[in-house]
Amino acid sequence: MKLIMKNYYLLLTAILIFSCTTSENVIPEMEEDIFVTAFTSKEFFSNGAIKDSVYYTLNNDKIVDYSGFIWFSGNHRTVNKTYNYTGNNLSETIYFYEDELHEKDTFTYDDSENLLEVNRTHYQQPTLFNDRYAYTHTNDTIYRARYRTYDDGLTEDIITESKYVFDANDNLIYYDIYSYSSYFLTTIEMNYDTNDNMLLESRTFNYPNVVTYTNTFTYDYSSLNTLFEINKNSFGKKNYILFHYFDLIDTYWRINTKNICKNSMSSYASTYEDPIIYTFEFSNELGEDDYAQTNTYKTFILGDFYTDNIIEYVFN
Repeated sequence: MKLIMKNYYLLLTAILIFSCTTSENVIPEMEEDIFVTAFTSKEFFSNGAIKDSVYYTLNNDKIVDYSGFIWFSGNHRTVNKTYNYTGNNLSETIYFYEDELHEKDTFTYDDSENLLEVNRTHYQQPTLFNDRYAYTHTNDTIYRARYRTYDDGLTEDIITESKYVFDANDNLIYYDIYSYSSYFLTTIEMNYDTNDNMLLESRTFNYPNVVTYTNTFTYDYSSLNTLFEINKNSFGKKNYILFHYFDLIDTYWRINTKNICKNSMSSYASTYEDPIIYTFEFSNELGEDDYAQTNTYKTFILGDFYTDNIIEYVFN
């Protein structure tokens, strides 16, 4: 139950992301301010009934809170989260599930605004525990260690170790993560276009057998991805990738790349072998200064319509 609710929390974080159609002619310039004041993210069942509905509020182009409901165990459950900032940096998030405190994150940075540590406290009963994420920065590589301690706070166990390599434009080009509990190593390599949109993602699982699959993406170069700008303004591009990006539900049908691309995504394909075959359709409507006004993301299973995901932005 605890893991399921956490996954829903991660899924909500993952709602911060969307995209659209194709054309490779004009690449509009990114504006410094997009003046979005709010946006709504909704997911619908195949019969048209609403599954999740979450409303996000922004101030000075930063997310300050969200509230709404998600579908869990046959019922809609209320959720809300607040985002607090110190200066330009996100300093704390507080998440409530069914009006009960569920998780709290605190963020620490160095003088150059590099993320140094994140502390996440889980308040679910019967076991309270704390996760600490510690970051070590070098010229182009960042190392992250995740530790966990339980109620007594006396013993801190290492859970995972990760490695991030960025290019000069803060695009993540290599990532790996090793789990100490499952002895599982995953490596990911990424390629980008000249507008910093990810074109190819190659993933390799190294345990128990070596398995590699690829994800490929295309974009609508006439449409700017509004969610990318919101995430960049709220968290910083590199810091968002370091903490939020891989903490989303990281499965191939969630398409986390939508979180970090400058243009709206128009297609996605994967060679991942799964008995459940997912396919996708993207569409969008343009709003202010070529930024997406509405993003729609449909999923299909074995060719049958499964869910409809819609994000609508409110421009100032």
